[in-house]
Amino acid sequence: MAAAAVAVGCVLPEAAGAFTATAETVPGKITYFGVNDPRTTRDIEQRLIVRAGPADEHLLLIVRLEDGQVSPGPLRIEGGGALGAPQLRAAISASSLTGGRGGCEQPTVSERTFHYDLRLPAGTRTIVSYAGRVRLTRAPASPALFVQKWQLAPAPAGASSGAVTIASKPVKLAGLRAARVSMRVAVAGSGRSIEDGGRLVVRSRTSLAVGGYVARAHQGDAVTIWRFAPGAKSAAPLARARIDRHGRFSYAWRPLRRGTWDLYATYAGHRGLVEPARSPCGGPQVRVTRDVSARRLSASA
Repeated sequence: MAAAAVAVGCVLPEAAGAFTATAETVPGKITYFGVNDPRTTRDIEQRLIVRAGPADEHLLLIVRLEDGQVSPGPLRIEGGGALGAPQLRAAISASSLTGGRGGCEQPTVSERTFHYDLRLPAGTRTIVSYAGRVRLTRAPASPALFVQKWQLAPAPAGASSGAVTIASKPVKLAGLRAARVSMRVAVAGSGRSIEDGGRLVVRSRTSLAVGGYVARAHQGDAVTIWRFAPGAKSAAPLARARIDRHGRFSYAWRPLRRGTWDLYATYAGHRGLVEPARSPCGGPQVRVTRDVSARRLSASA
């Protein structure tokens, strides 16, 4: 599946020296093997376009590559400039969990910082670039999927140009139609219900309808409903529910264990047409209290 490339640039204001620079992110083709297949990827190209002033420039190019979601290739150079050998200066890894226990788990991001010696003859236009490959099934559902930052600074023995940082504007690289998942939990036979971010207090063994809506989903696709059990630090599947022709899904649930349950739902996407999605961070929360008739039950939901 191919998609038209869209270049998004950000033009630097002129610094103390004479050079100017522009950054671009250019999405390329999609290679599709399935919504849960790690081989489902999209090609991208990151470009830094530098225009030298009336005098030769000797600069230090600092490149930070995040390879938690993107597999970056080697840097290339076109035009009149010359690029020295890379020097690895730093490497870090980080991961985070936002929004509390029921929040969105962010993938681990590995970042490496390289320094390059960059020489630009006067009046030349030079393009420094690299090709990467985004793993679509592991990327977060965010419009700002990937932003490349470049930095240019005076080399120790070079021209006295001012140090500048340039970043490509965020672009949506997935190239698939965006889905949106919302959740709703209702007490069966009553008017009590909550949506994402709401909290519901019920007795043990109360019959609940756990469902929601998936925008742009296809009839027959499945949603996985996840729950954090009381005291649990990680989520586990509660159920898989089919999506009807109106985009709705539902599952009947009777929680037994007392305590607070955090819920969310994920959608795996559809055949290279609709991207994966999940319900908002901090989804519906169900607090189960004591039920006299269930005191001796040791089973848990």
